[in-house]
Amino acid sequence: MSLVPESMLADLWFWSDHGTPKGWRFMDGFPCHTFKWVNSSGKVHYVRYRWKCLQKLQNFAYDEAVKMCGVDPDYAKRDLWQHINNGGQAEWIAQAQVLTEEQALNYKFDIFDCSKVILEEDYPFISFGRIVVNRNPENYHRDIEQIAFSPGSLIPGIEVSPDPLLQFRTFLYRDAQYYRLGVNFHQIPVNCPFMSKLGMHPLARDGKMRVDSNGGAEPHYYPNSFTHPNATPDLSSNPSAVALKFGAILSKRSPSKHENDPDSDYVQSRLFYADLDSEGRKHLAFNIARGLQLVSRDDIKLRFLVGCYKVSPALAHDIWQQFQQLLTQDQNQGNINPINSKARVSPLSWDHIEKYGKTLERVVDSKQAYKPVPMPIQ
Repeated sequence: MSLVPESMLADLWFWSDHGTPKGWRFMDGFPCHTFKWVNSSGKVHYVRYRWKCLQKLQNFAYDEAVKMCGVDPDYAKRDLWQHINNGGQAEWIAQAQVLTEEQALNYKFDIFDCSKVILEEDYPFISFGRIVVNRNPENYHRDIEQIAFSPGSLIPGIEVSPDPLLQFRTFLYRDAQYYRLGVNFHQIPVNCPFMSKLGMHPLARDGKMRVDSNGGAEPHYYPNSFTHPNATPDLSSNPSAVALKFGAILSKRSPSKHENDPDSDYVQSRLFYADLDSEGRKHLAFNIARGLQLVSRDDIKLRFLVGCYKVSPALAHDIWQQFQQLLTQDQNQGNINPINSKARVSPLSWDHIEKYGKTLERVVDSKQAYKPVPMPIQ
C-alpha cells in the first residue's frame, strides 16, 4: 500500500468501517471498471455500474469484526442463508453513471483508471433494474463452487472499454475457468446462458463434460459449405471502434496526467475522508494504527503515514496518536509481539511524518519503477 500512492482511496475504504461490512445483505456493490454501451445506431456511451443496497448499510467496528472472525467466521454466509430460509430476501437496485465519448475524454479524472471513481455529483446514478436474492442454492457445489463469473460474459450492446485492466480480466478470467471447470463449463446449469438450450449454438467441440450431442455430424470448423447453425445469426465479434485521441487510446492519458499532477493521487481520498463522520474517522485511524502494529520496518510505516498526511494532516496525526497509545498500552500489559519488538522500542516521531508530508510530492519515484524516495528516520 505504501508503494502505490494511487491506491490511497481504496486503502482508506479498506481500513474504514466499510472494510468490515455486517454481512452480504448490508453492503453496496461497486465496480472499478468502466464499460461501454452501444445502441442500435452505433452511438457509444461509457458507464460505471453500482448495486445500491435497499437494506440499511451496516458495518462492524474493529472489535466486533475481530470477535466475529473467531466466534463465527462464516457469519456473512450463514446470515444470508438463514435470512432467505426464513422467508426473507435481499434486494439491490442496479444503477449506472452514463457519459458520452466527449464527456469521458474531458472529465477531470480518467474514467478508465480503476483507481479513480466518477463523482456522483458530476454524473448522478441512473436506476435501470434490480436484483432480488430470494432463493438459496439447492446444491452448494453445483450452484456455487462451479459458478464462473467473468467480465468477458457480455451481451450485445455492452462492450469492453479502453480500460486495460478490464481487457486483461475479460481474457484471463475465462482462461482460468477453462482450467478450473473445463472448456464446456457453459453447460453447467448455473453457467448456462438464459434460453441457451433453444437459441445458443456454441462452436466448441469435445472436451471435458461435453454431454450433449457434441455437434453431431457437423464439421468442426466454421464457416463451412455443409452446415450453418441457424440459431446463431452472427458468429463473429464486432465491437465498436475506439478512436485514438492525441495519438493514444483514451486510457493511456492517465499516467502522463499523474506525472504532471502528483496530487491527483490524493484528491478523491480527501473527498472520502471528508465524507466520514467523527466516529468513522476515529475508527479509520484506529484500524490503520492496529495494522501498523504488525509492521516491523519503520520505513514502511513512515511511507504510509506520509501518504495519509497528503490526504489530511489530521488523519495522519490521529493514526500516529492511536499508534502511540496502543504501543504504550501493550508495553504496560507486557504484550510484546516478537514480530514487531524493534518498532516498540523506537517508534516514529510526528516530526518525521510532518517533515516529509510537507516536502515530498510522492513517497515513490513512479518514473523509476516506483522506487521508494529515501526518508531517513535517524
